[in-house]
Amino acid sequence: MATKQKVNEAFRELKLYVGAKYSGVGYKENTMKCVTILLLLMLIISGCSGHKQPTVDYVTEVLDLALKLSFYDFLIESVDEHFTAQELAWFEKNKSAVGHLIIKYIDQGSTSAALLAGYLRLDSAIKPLRYKLLKMRDTYGWEGHDYSKEEAWLDSGQYPYHNIYIDAIEQITQKPIHETIKLTPAEYNSLQQYSRRAVTYDSHPDVGDNPPYIDGKAWCAKWLLIELKLLEYKPEKEKD
Repeated sequence: MATKQKVNEAFRELKLYVGAKYSGVGYKENTMKCVTILLLLMLIISGCSGHKQPTVDYVTEVLDLALKLSFYDFLIESVDEHFTAQELAWFEKNKSAVGHLIIKYIDQGSTSAALLAGYLRLDSAIKPLRYKLLKMRDTYGWEGHDYSKEEAWLDSGQYPYHNIYIDAIEQITQKPIHETIKLTPAEYNSLQQYSRRAVTYDSHPDVGDNPPYIDGKAWCAKWLLIELKLLEYKPEKEKD
């Protein structure tokens, strides 16, 4: 029984490795490639270990978990809405064995892996999460905002992926993000330079039917400086 359990654990770890390397992070067109490689490797290990070949149900289970871990979408609100209680318990039990694989998924852009790293308080994930956090993204561009106002560009909802990275880092460190992430002089200067290009539509002269280009990454830089408490900001309605 103990040997069978070890084989099952090996299958799960193998599945995570294969998923991290071949799943393409959430893109369905790579599913068959992932399935084929999983089946071949799992069958090889089964044969070498002298155990029965894995059942269809087991293959489905490990594949589902690999694809769950490679999920790339900011719409996941919490880790327990994406993973079952049993799956989270398994990750908790095997955290030291699969931590490097979770990091591989984070490197590839998986948001579910970032959430899981926060849930597990995976210290080794702070470095890749920090890298993702400091990477500039365009604003999301939600409808309904008044984009002649800077508050619209500095709304946290414009940066959903960054919010996932911030939440994960804060869960791991149990500290506010500004106490954990300390910028190097080069990083600070880079964000400052980006942020100087953050302008609203109404700051340009009238250009008729051709709206000016807005640099979303510049607004992202300014928002990050505010989040890290390196730039003081008051919304316009509070300035009066």
